[in-house]
Amino acid sequence: PLVDMLCGKFPAEAKGIRKFFKLVKKANWVAKPFLLAKAIKPAWLANLVCKWMGKEGRGFAAVSVYSVIRDNCGIKDRILQAVLCGQLGDTGLPPKQCPFLLHALVMKHYLRGGFYPAEGSVALARGMVNVINSNGGRVLVSKGVKQILLDGTKAIGIEMENGQQLFANCIVSGAGAYNTFNKLLPQ
Repeated sequence: PLVDMLCGKFPAEAKGIRKFFKLVKKANWVAKPFLLAKAIKPAWLANLVCKWMGKEGRGFAAVSVYSVIRDNCGIKDRILQAVLCGQLGDTGLPPKQCPFLLHALVMKHYLRGGFYPAEGSVALARGMVNVINSNGGRVLVSKGVKQILLDGTKAIGIEMENGQQLFANCIVSGAGAYNTFNKLLPQ
């Protein structure tokens, strides 16, 4: 496993490596009620769940990845620190700003294997297109859309750049949130 491999490459840091991965596992365990509580209504029940998770769970959310690696685990080797921070690209935060709880959740995902479609992300798009087409929908690509047509606040169709109008019960924009709200919807 990864822990043994890292201990073999960084024998002077073996104790810290083992502690780090125990903390990753523990943080993932306490994250379940923490994340569940964020979705619970009413608030009193969410607060009860948060109290149940205790100080330890809140602590994982309050401490940085950097602090856990350096202070809690005592890992001094800069290369090993970089290896243990390898998943921070997913969060977009530097080690001193990323909550350890978030990093531990992402790290556990990769420890079980981070997967990608064999044919690349285009395989996902092809699969969606097949489902849409088989259910009577249409997918238009590389077509200029002038605007999304509304009936009140409900999207009912699109107007193409060439003036053609297409109507449907469900309109899905793949133009991104900024373009959809700022360029395609009437002001």
